[in-house]
Amino acid sequence: MLHFRSPAVENDLPPALDPRTGLGPVASPEFAVSGFAPSSVVETARGPILARDLRLGDKLVTRDKGLQPLRWIGESTVMYADVSGEELAEGAVRRGPVRIRAGSQGSNPDAGNLVVAPGQRLLARNSLNELLFATDEVM
Repeated sequence: MLHFRSPAVENDLPPALDPRTGLGPVASPEFAVSGFAPSSVVETARGPILARDLRLGDKLVTRDKGLQPLRWIGESTVMYADVSGEELAEGAVRRGPVRIRAGSQGSNPDAGNLVVAPGQRLLARNSLNELLFATDEVM
C-alpha cells in the first residue's frame, strides 16, 4: 500500500500536458506513483511521524521550501508481481516498491526498513556524499 498525492485533487498544481498530443491535463509522470508506505517515517514540525499518522495541515520538512502544510492524504493499494532483481529480464525496469534496509546509507539500524515507490525522490545526507559528490546532500 502506498500513500500518494494526486494532481487531480490539487487545484493549484499547474496542469501537465500530454507530451505526445499537447493536450491535457494529464497526470505527469512524477505523480504516477509517488508516496510513502504507511510505516515510513516522515519529518514534521511535530517531529518524526509515521506516514499513516499524518494529518491534514501537518507541517512537513521539505528540502527546498522549508516546512510545508500537508494538503491532501490519499491511499491506494497497488499490486505488483513478486519478482526479485535476479529474475528481471535484461533491460526490464522494476516497478514494485523499493525497500531500503535499516542501517544502510548510514541510517540507524533500529529505525526499521524504509519502503518507497519506484522513482520516489529522496534526500540523502551522509558524510560519504562529500567524498563521492563534493556535497553532503544528494537527491
